[in-house]
Amino acid sequence: MARVSHPNVCRIYDIIDWEGAHFVAMEYVDGEDLSRLLKRIGRIAHDKAVDIARGIAAGLMAAHAKGILHRDLKPANIMIDSRGDARIMDFGLALAAGEDDGETRDPHVWLDPTNMAAIADAVADRLAEISPDHADAFHTRSDELGQQLTALDEEYSTRLADCERRIFVTSHAAFGYLAHRYDLEMVGISGIDPDAEPSPARLAEVQKVVQDEGVTTIFYERLVNPAVADALANDIGVQTAVLDPIEGLQPGATGDYFSIMRTNLTALRTALDCT
Repeated sequence: MARVSHPNVCRIYDIIDWEGAHFVAMEYVDGEDLSRLLKRIGRIAHDKAVDIARGIAAGLMAAHAKGILHRDLKPANIMIDSRGDARIMDFGLALAAGEDDGETRDPHVWLDPTNMAAIADAVADRLAEISPDHADAFHTRSDELGQQLTALDEEYSTRLADCERRIFVTSHAAFGYLAHRYDLEMVGISGIDPDAEPSPARLAEVQKVVQDEGVTTIFYERLVNPAVADALANDIGVQTAVLDPIEGLQPGATGDYFSIMRTNLTALRTALDCT
């Protein structure tokens, strides 16, 4: 977590194992957790509840961009600082233990639209708890979003149904949920961490997949240096293209989740020779 630096994330500086007991050295936040705040004041005003939700979402996105998934998000793990801003806490021990055990988890759940619909419903339920007076509005918007996501899911299913190939190669393994949902196979040059350097052996494995399966395109993403993907593509004689994991938008970007997902769909259809 020390590698995540974001205004809505409470930074962890170190995790210490002392005679089997774990201690976390983390940033001090002057405030109180959301659970205590709710008990103290009751309902939170609608505008403030939305601000808190946006802050939490921004902090989670920053962590997800670094390959980190919070597994225990709850009011007690959200600090509200002296300025009223949300700060996410307690990513720590379970995640550190997972890393020590060599476990990897794909955080890119949002690349499956059906997961996004479930997330939207959960967020609406939580916002309704925080601000009951606006519960109907939250659930109405969640239902509308769910309909849009269902349409997107159906579009992906239909337009990826008949393709020459089912395998696609990416610079890092960010598209597992998307591949599983639409019966595709993703091959990542590197693992979940986009900054990890692939070994020569891994590069050789990917090169063999590309040649054996007739892959024509190696995908990279805009926010990560494409040098490895470019070098491998040049060595093999295939092209490169962008496939966006929607981990963050560049300054001045105007796209949203739906437009980027549809751009990804077009890129996949071209690379997989879909009809």
